[in-house]
Amino acid sequence: MTDHLDLSEEEYDPSTMAISSLTNRRVPWFRRPWFLVSSIAAVIIAVSVVTDLPHPITVSQDIAAQNAVLTQMRSDARECAYGVKESFSLYAKFVGGALTPADLATTKTYIAEDEVPCSFAGQPVYDLTNNIQITLTAAGKHVDAAHTALDHWISGTALKAIQDIRQLLDDPTNASLKANLAYQASELNRERDHVLGDISLASRTLGAPLITPRLPVVSPPPAG
Repeated sequence: MTDHLDLSEEEYDPSTMAISSLTNRRVPWFRRPWFLVSSIAAVIIAVSVVTDLPHPITVSQDIAAQNAVLTQMRSDARECAYGVKESFSLYAKFVGGALTPADLATTKTYIAEDEVPCSFAGQPVYDLTNNIQITLTAAGKHVDAAHTALDHWISGTALKAIQDIRQLLDDPTNASLKANLAYQASELNRERDHVLGDISLASRTLGAPLITPRLPVVSPPPAG
């Protein structure tokens, strides 16, 4: 089709033309601007609808898609998981009286650093929240549930636990903080089970093992 929409062409308006010129000036209906614009819009809408329709994928494609997402989830969780493990370990040493004053100063620095990758100030949480797109097949819905649980494990529970530890280093007899830390420790383990359980369901759906984030099992903080 070589004709182009020319909006500068004189518009066909029967009310302004002499009767003798109407037949000569009439443009074929399929060349009129309103028809061309409507046709283009219809094509765009049709293409949009077609591209938005779900396309079936093979099991191997589904496995690859879910593992790609889980690989990114594992990567995004790595720094915070390390921070949680280190913070609880250092706090246990603090409660056990194993830290010198110099050690305590260093410990406070480490725990402040451990807090960052579990907060929205850190790139991992931003990536986990904004840069993951899950293929929502039957298995993908389980992966999506694992993603939601992991997001809360990191930016919710882990962050609160590390913040409690940081405050307890300055206020070690605060009973409210101790109780809250014990609760966060329990929640970390519960949410970890949730993440791994959802991935196990996705794996069972696909009949293949899937990648899992490496989250530590947290021991309840020692009394003291």
